[in-house]
Amino acid sequence: MGRLNEITTRGGLVGIFAAFFLMSTLPEDVGWKVAFTGFSVLTLFGAVVAWKTVPTLQTTHQQAEGSPAISGQLVRLLFIVLIMGVPEAMLSPIYLTYLQDKFTASLMTLAWAFFPGGVVAALLSARLGSLSDRFGRVPMMALGLVGAGLISLLMPLLPSLIWLAVLYALATVMWAVSEPAETALVADLTGRQRRGLAYGLYDFMENLGFTIGPVLGGLVYDTIGRAVPFYLNGVMLIIGAILVLTLLRPGTRRPGIGSQAS
Repeated sequence: MGRLNEITTRGGLVGIFAAFFLMSTLPEDVGWKVAFTGFSVLTLFGAVVAWKTVPTLQTTHQQAEGSPAISGQLVRLLFIVLIMGVPEAMLSPIYLTYLQDKFTASLMTLAWAFFPGGVVAALLSARLGSLSDRFGRVPMMALGLVGAGLISLLMPLLPSLIWLAVLYALATVMWAVSEPAETALVADLTGRQRRGLAYGLYDFMENLGFTIGPVLGGLVYDTIGRAVPFYLNGVMLIIGAILVLTLLRPGTRRPGIGSQAS
């Protein structure tokens, strides 16, 4: 998995350079068309390669007697994923709008501010993701959430685009620590025969949060204040870290939903 992450992030770095080259050398309307066309073609090519080359895991469909369908810890993790998805998605509709209002309307200038974060992700994601193997899923997930939360609280206070670049790179580091630990924890809490169900529920809860968040973020941005979504996001991420440490720490495992009495 670490090797796959490394390949993916390095491919992302190549994509960033390609996008910058296209947008810098071609007229803006042409550059966007070429970039989206290239994305579509490469995505279809990747799907074909995956279909032809990625092996499938053969498993039995019979669940072991007495094993839980969904563990109690997994239910708690899914709850945390839901409440973390809402504040994170709050920023999606207003992030660029806020930065354009505060700093510059030039998307190319803002893109350069995000560029260091892309480099950090490409070079360090595999190594940062492996920290959860060494120090544990729960501590690394909590650490990443706390760090990302503190950075979100600082975002409205940034005096310049240079600081934006620095903090965005740090936020990338925090998410590279937290997200692999979170997804690995889903696998740890689920038997192989129920792993597909677990990841389906994981995606459902995350996307449910992503559905609620943008509406709430846009409403708060217009009616309460432009910086308020960043503050709410920061506070909720820190609360999420506390929930991770209290609800998912070793020793909190309980009988799962659907387990059979012995």
